[in-house]
Amino acid sequence: MMRVAMMETYEFVLKFKLSNVDTDPEQFLEALYEQGCDDALVGVGRKGVVALDFAREAESAEQAVMSAVSAVLKAIPGAELFEAGPDLINLSDLAELMGCSRQNAHKHANADDFPMPVVSKGRDQLWHYSDVLEWLNANQAKLRKLKLDSDNLSLAKILRTTNLVVESNKINPEVFNKAKQLLSYA
Repeated sequence: MMRVAMMETYEFVLKFKLSNVDTDPEQFLEALYEQGCDDALVGVGRKGVVALDFAREAESAEQAVMSAVSAVLKAIPGAELFEAGPDLINLSDLAELMGCSRQNAHKHANADDFPMPVVSKGRDQLWHYSDVLEWLNANQAKLRKLKLDSDNLSLAKILRTTNLVVESNKINPEVFNKAKQLLSYA
């Protein structure tokens, strides 16, 4: 008996920097469509940038993201991925995700077992979406059994990893190795 793969719809945003900031991003709309990006809303509001908001059907989150990146890179020669999301969320996003007030979300975010924010400046905090989803999955009983989709967690992990790869390409290897040595002695 042949097994049919289940297709899921994955929603994510990819942002690309054009090789020439003066290039009109609208010139790539037809090429994007021809490469299969007809499942994305294309934003060309910022000079030198193309943002695509995908709702892509695929067998896995990884396949959805990788096929989308590949299609964009074929359609826009020299484009460079600089952000994939959602990866970071703020307190308002957290409250929406939990279906509660910002005040209640803040209470949960201050719990001892809640993930540490990756950015914390004054009252502003940002968390990795994947860390929050893992915490929510582990704490559903506390939160009136929120229904969380494991595909969302998988997508969040892929997007976080994609951003990590993008950022790692900007790292000075010499400085990175020194920092890595320092942290290994801590």
